[in-house]
Amino acid sequence: MLSTSALQSADKEISKLLQNIANQEIPMQYYFWLSEKKNYFLVYITTNSNFSIWQFTGEKQWLPVHNAGAYDGFPQADSYLSSISYKDRKIILGAKTKEGTFIDELANKSFEVLYYFWKTEGTSYLMKPRDAGKMSVWHFTSEKKWLPIHNADAYDGFEGAGVTLHDLSFDFESVILSVGDVDPLTKICLEHDFCY
Repeated sequence: MLSTSALQSADKEISKLLQNIANQEIPMQYYFWLSEKKNYFLVYITTNSNFSIWQFTGEKQWLPVHNAGAYDGFPQADSYLSSISYKDRKIILGAKTKEGTFIDELANKSFEVLYYFWKTEGTSYLMKPRDAGKMSVWHFTSEKKWLPIHNADAYDGFEGAGVTLHDLSFDFESVILSVGDVDPLTKICLEHDFCY
């Protein structure tokens, strides 16, 4: 459990994080899924033939798997898959072009996207669509923890977040998240340290 001063600091951070995405239309940049072998993967797609994939390790590090530069102390990954597409909430991966770590787990398969990941002004966010058009949003902190900021349960030692943003909607075809304003009571609560 966080101390009162840590909670106040977290409230100020959450306020900034919410303001950072309020009243915007945000194109999703990354797609996050779980494989049949229970490994999490993240893909960044620029074109059908240019995409990068990382495996999100149990230690919350990003292991390059396909066409990705060295990261988190891991070496770069070459290109191992022929193609990728996104349709109807699914990532569809093409054929294996050569042997590589995790490639047999990914090649010629489709996966349901569970989370959408993006960066706004250098700050990382994660969104999960829920039932009835609702969604949850987290911030990926510099300590590699998931901080709940909208409609998300307690996680990684942080308290859960209630509904803090209005008018959220997600277009699965264009992959654009529309975000309204910060809830007025949330804004007051966070700005004046009343939330703990």
